[in-house]
Amino acid sequence: MVLFIPRGRVTLCLDRTEWSFGQTQVNILMLTARCGEVAIPLLWELLDNKSGNSAVADRVGLLDKAIDLLGIQRIGLLVADREFVGANWVRYLKEGQIPFCLRLPKTHPVRLRNGEVWPIEELLESKSERFYEQVLVDGQWLNVHLKRLKGKELLYLVGTFPPKQLGDLYRQRWSIEAMFQCLKKRGFDLEVTHLQSLGKVKKLIGLVSMAYGFCVIAGHHYHRKVKAIPLKKHGYKSNGYFRKGKDKLEEWLADKAVALWDEWLASLDRAYRWLELRLAFFQRHPKIFR
Repeated sequence: MVLFIPRGRVTLCLDRTEWSFGQTQVNILMLTARCGEVAIPLLWELLDNKSGNSAVADRVGLLDKAIDLLGIQRIGLLVADREFVGANWVRYLKEGQIPFCLRLPKTHPVRLRNGEVWPIEELLESKSERFYEQVLVDGQWLNVHLKRLKGKELLYLVGTFPPKQLGDLYRQRWSIEAMFQCLKKRGFDLEVTHLQSLGKVKKLIGLVSMAYGFCVIAGHHYHRKVKAIPLKKHGYKSNGYFRKGKDKLEEWLADKAVALWDEWLASLDRAYRWLELRLAFFQRHPKIFR
């Protein structure tokens, strides 16, 4: 999947999705690379822990593979939600010099530079938003952004970036949620598979991820070269690149598959040759991609 990712520094998003089929529980830990507005599946692992959260060793394993694949210089940001916490995890990111923005549960207190320890709910009693530089959280010196959201919800972000940047950086995490929707009910219905072997499910995820990548490329091509996808009043596209690409490919196959079968085979051949050329170039010049 690295062939679908453009050159330069990338934003990595870490998250987990799951479903069950009978007594089989599929629990996927996935790392994606943000490509413009969309997330591209990069690495994934199936957790055999009965729908439990990932362990630090699981996350470290994926990140180590990403570093081997991309090089540490290409990782511009790692974003993750409240599930991915813990002193050992934060220490690994800091010692590995991986820039990050994490959301923490409200149960993690903050130790200010004057030595005082505060629950974040008390810090937000007099102000709805606060920013702190280099305070102690989970045994590590981090920058913190606190914000009271609607209702009783609290936003608690920590990271290695300036505190006022953390909110915008954390919004990039939504790309992996949108990607999961495309792989599942709003796209390929991955969760309806009857496969019960986790090894086979892992391979199926790989095939579906490749199909997802081609749909994104087709949608992006249509938007840039054929007809721009219109914007709605809220400023977002009426269709994402994946949806537009999937719809156009399905439409083309349904209406013209027989008449244009030779052209379809030629298109597939060009796509495979493009992937082979990119892979060969990547193998010959790995430093260019770092």
